[in-house]
Amino acid sequence: AHTVFQPGAAVNDALWSPDSTELAVALSSSPQQKQASSGAGTVGIWLLTVRNGDGGLSQAQPIFQLDADKQQIAWIKLGTWSPDGSRISFWTSPIASASIQADGLPLWVMYLKGKQASQLTDTALVNLTYQSWAPDGSALVFTDGGYRSAQVGKWLSLYETASRQVTTLVPKDELVPGAVAWSPDGGAIAFAAVEASQTGQEWADLMNWDNPAIRARRIYLLDLQNGEYRRLNAAESYQDAPRWSADGKVLY
Repeated sequence: AHTVFQPGAAVNDALWSPDSTELAVALSSSPQQKQASSGAGTVGIWLLTVRNGDGGLSQAQPIFQLDADKQQIAWIKLGTWSPDGSRISFWTSPIASASIQADGLPLWVMYLKGKQASQLTDTALVNLTYQSWAPDGSALVFTDGGYRSAQVGKWLSLYETASRQVTTLVPKDELVPGAVAWSPDGGAIAFAAVEASQTGQEWADLMNWDNPAIRARRIYLLDLQNGEYRRLNAAESYQDAPRWSADGKVLY
C-alpha cells in the first residue's frame, strides 16, 4: 500500500490509463483541504506513474490546477482516456452541486504531455456513454448540449486534437443524440438519437414509455468519409446504447 494523498485531500475520482502505467486523480474541494499535510491539496487533476521495478507509484504531479480559494472550480469528474493514453476528458463545476451537475457541465480535454487543457463546450451531460474516442486518439465525438433531459437540446459534436477545434456533426434540429460509439476501424460512429420532429419541450421531462420521444429513439450510423448518417434498420422499436465488438464486425 502506498499513501499518495494525505487525509484531507478530497479525492473525487481516479482513472487508470489504457496501458495501466498512469493514474489520473481528480481532487475536489473539502473543508479539510487546507489542513492536508500533502502539497497535493489543491483542486485539480494529478497524475501518478507506475515505477519500474517495485511497482510503486511516483509522486503525484499536477497537470490541471486552479486555486480553490478563487472558487473557479470546486468539483472535477474524470471522463475517458484516449486510446493512445495521450489525453483525458473531464468535467468541471464551480460548486459541488448534484442539481447543477445533472444539467450538464463544461467539458474539457487535457493533453498530458503539454499540460494543455481545451474546453470543448460550456455544457455537456456528465455521462461517459455520451462520448467516444477515435481508435487512434485523434478525435473525440460527444453529445453536446445541456439540461438533464435526454430528449431535447442535444447535438453531435466532434473535437479534433490536432486543430483543437470543435465542429457539429449532426445539428439539434435534425436529431437529438445520446449514447455514442466509435467503430474500431475508425470509419463509422454509431449513436442513439430521436428525430427532432418526434420530440419537443412538451416531451422533455416525461420519463416513461408514454413519451413518444423515448419510444422513437433509434440507432444511427454516421459515415466519417462523407459525413452522412442513416438509420441502422427499419425496426420500429426502442433502441439505445450501441456497442461494437472488438473486431468491429458486430454492433450490439
